[in-house]
Amino acid sequence: MNSLISAATRPRIWRFGLSSVLSFALDFTLLWLVQRETGSLLLAVVLARVVSATFNFTVNRWSVFRATDVPVARAARRYAALAAMLLVLNYDMLTTLTALGVSVLVAKIVTEGALFAGSFVTQRLIVFARRWRGTAMPAHN
Repeated sequence: MNSLISAATRPRIWRFGLSSVLSFALDFTLLWLVQRETGSLLLAVVLARVVSATFNFTVNRWSVFRATDVPVARAARRYAALAAMLLVLNYDMLTTLTALGVSVLVAKIVTEGALFAGSFVTQRLIVFARRWRGTAMPAHN
């Protein structure tokens, strides 16, 4: 039986998973602390996401996708657009789940799990792509 994920892609997924877990731990901790101190779910989600996204971008660029040859400004703009989309989805999912009576911490775990796959594919094909719109990215010597 053929695997849905190529052997060459598996290590990248493992690195992405580790990067995601570390970013999640940072995000989770900040979400909990800020929400506990301020009572504002929106502020907690936004602040936690900005800090963890900056960490995640850096780790993914260097270690997961090894895309140091992709111009950092271009990748950062794409990553910021993805992060904004994930922020909206994150808040909407957390709001929905907590309105249904799920605790904010459990809702956070469910939400992050749901957003994982879409984020990997988007980062691989768009954010850190070495080819964009048919134009080869310059190689970094």
